[in-house]
Parts: sequence; structure tokens; C-alpha cells
Amino acid sequence: MPFDVSSLSFSSMANGGSSTLWILGILLAGIFLIPLIAKRVGLPVVVAEIMFGVALGDSGAHMIGNPDWLHQLAELGLVFLMFIAGLEIDFREILARSRRDAVVALVIYVLSLGLALLGMLALDFPLFLALIISATGVGVVIPVLREVGHGSSRFGRLILLSSLISEFVTLLIVVVFKVVHKGGVSIELLSVVVVGLFFYVALTVLRALIWWFPERFRVLFDPSDPSETGMRFSLFLLAMFVGVAVAVGLEHIVGAFLAGITLAALFPNRQVLDTKFLAMGFGFLIPIFFIQVGLRFNIPDLTDWAILQPFLILLVVSYVVRGLASSTLLFVGFSPRQTVAGGLLVAAQLSLNIVAGTIALKEGIITQELYDSIILLAVVTSFLFPTMAKYLLLSSPVPGESESQDDDDDLEQFAVWSPYEESAHES
Repeated sequence: MPFDVSSLSFSSMANGGSSTLWILGILLAGIFLIPLIAKRVGLPVVVAEIMFGVALGDSGAHMIGNPDWLHQLAELGLVFLMFIAGLEIDFREILARSRRDAVVALVIYVLSLGLALLGMLALDFPLFLALIISATGVGVVIPVLREVGHGSSRFGRLILLSSLISEFVTLLIVVVFKVVHKGGVSIELLSVVVVGLFFYVALTVLRALIWWFPERFRVLFDPSDPSETGMRFSLFLLAMFVGVAVAVGLEHIVGAFLAGITLAALFPNRQVLDTKFLAMGFGFLIPIFFIQVGLRFNIPDLTDWAILQPFLILLVVSYVVRGLASSTLLFVGFSPRQTVAGGLLVAAQLSLNIVAGTIALKEGIITQELYDSIILLAVVTSFLFPTMAKYLLLSSPVPGESESQDDDDDLEQFAVWSPYEESAHES
């Protein structure tokens, strides 16, 4: 039976009912234009995408609904986001840095988490929120450090290390917290051990295969390979880890994150694959996730004190907690101005905080009002805090340290580039 183009409706917009092609066309147009506009006005792309979703949804023009297929695409975008987050973690580079700096970075995060837990207990808020306000948006920190010339300074390394530690540990704790919240301290905790063992075995076996058959794996990074064998292998690895995580009752993002770490550990020089994954992820799937976050965000609710109150409280607590934890920098030779700037940078939140909030909402750990407060917190802190930190750091160079533009390339050893980083603070 021939395909009937006339059967496709582009005008069915009443009551939120929109055709698939209508929705997809609007989303693709937004995905193309958002980075250009965000760069011009100085907004992080994540924030602009959330705002775009708000404008399209029930809080805005009512142009599109939220169909099942869009939800599934958003879930796939979340998987890719966590996979790329795993690619950012390079333990060899972290361990190669000064042990003293690594200890200081770890102390900053541990103090942040401990103070956040005390704050949530005192305020009678869900303890899960402590994880969210103690996590740092690495995608915001990197461009600010590069822009102010602290790419390879000791200060920049400390802040970046603390941010990376918070990203990795936060996701790990979120997983364990979810399991314990769902079933208590029970046999279900073994699922975390099972996934950990699978990660270790897979990493060990693949390393052995690469050692014995290096020529077979070289094709994975051949840019002229018409079959895209490297992409196929990487997607298979991603599917395998996600499948194991889901099979034992964990979130799919856990498997995606570990798959990224595995690929990063096996192939440190994988620029060809990185470029392709960034194109697939940041060019389509990941924006869908953040746009859908905006679609579910209800602007009229911002006049509701049930949302504004926790937002304002979390905003203050977030800075106070990270500021106190970052005071550690005073004891290792940094000025008060740099210490305040460090506290502002590590208090900036972005994608991981939204991911953690999404998981908490799904599991019933937090209410919809608290979730909206978390989204608003991520939007505000990703723009306000780094802007303040940039002002402080531009007038506070690190004495005796090389801050050349060439040295800024050191940051690239820690993280995969993405448009979410460069556009955050170019204005």
C-alpha cells in the first residue's frame, strides 16, 4: 500500500495533540538555533534548551505535547549524557597529578557533602538534596578556568579535580541511595556489587585482548573505515553495560556511565570516536533530554511559595556549604579572593544535578515542587555563580604560575569538549 502524505496532520495542535513530524521539526529547528543564540547572549546551552522546552510546553505556547516517543528519545539522550560523562573521567591523569592537590580536592568535596547533610538535617529537607547541592557542573567550571587563564595553574587543577571527584562520587552515591531507599539494606545491594564486578571483568578481559591483538583494535580508530566499526563496538559496549545494569535492577545511566569510563580507560587516544559521539549526543539526543525537562517545568508554579521557598533556601545553603568547604584553599596558599571564587565555581550546578533530581522524582524521594526548585537552582547557579567567580579571578592571577593560553590545553586531558562548555561564559 503506497504511503499517503496527506494522512500526516501538521495542524492538529488543539489540546496539545501534535503530529510526530510537527514536533520533530520544531525540535530540530530549536536544536540548531539554541547554541547560536545562547552563545550570543552568554547563557549555558543547557539553560537555553530548558527555557526552549518551557516556551514550547504548557507554560508557554502549547505548541507540542509530550508523547511517549519523545519521552523515550529523552531517556536515550540521558543515557548518552552519562556515557559522555564517563568518558570525561581519566583516572590516570588524575593520579598523575600532585597527591597533595588530590587530597585537598577530595577534602573540599567531603566537607561539602558533610556540611550539606548537616544542613538538610537541620532544615528537615530530604537528605538526597545534599547530594545534589554538593555536586558540581564540570561543564561550567572548565570554560571559566580557561577563560580567566587558570587552565594549568594549581588553583585550576584543584578546582577541576574537586569537580571531577564530585561528579563521580555523586553518581555512585545516588545509585546506592536509590537501592537502599527502594528496598533498604538488603540483598538488592548486591546488584551494585554485581555491576562493579562486571565492570572489572570486562575491563580486564578487553585490556588483555587489546594487548594480544592490537592490530584488530586499530580499525576502531580508522577515520576512513566505511563500516564505522569503532562506533559499532562502542555502541555494543554501551548496550552491554546498560543491559547488565537494568537486569540487576539498577538505573540504565549507571551502565552508561561505567561504559564511558571503560572506553576511556581502554582507549585514552580516541579523538575520532569522541568526535562522533559528541556529534550524535550533543547534536541531537542530549538536547532532547533537556528540552523535555523544560516541557515538564511549569512557569506559573514559580509564584508558588512551595517552589520559591526551597529554591531560595537551597541557593543560600549551596553557596554557604561550598564556600565553607572551599575555605580549605586558604590553608594551602591561596588568597581570600581566590578562595571565594573557588567556592562559587564548585557551587555551580548543571546537568548532573538535573539528572539526580530526575531520578529522585521518579523514585518518589522528592516532590514535584522540590524537583522544580532543583531545576531552577541549576539554571540560576550555572549562570550567576561562574559569572561572579570570573570577575574575581580576572583580577587575581596566581603568582609565579604560567597562565599561557598554550597551557590551557591541560584541561582537555580531563574532559571531553562539548558545546555545553564553550558557550557557557563567552560573553
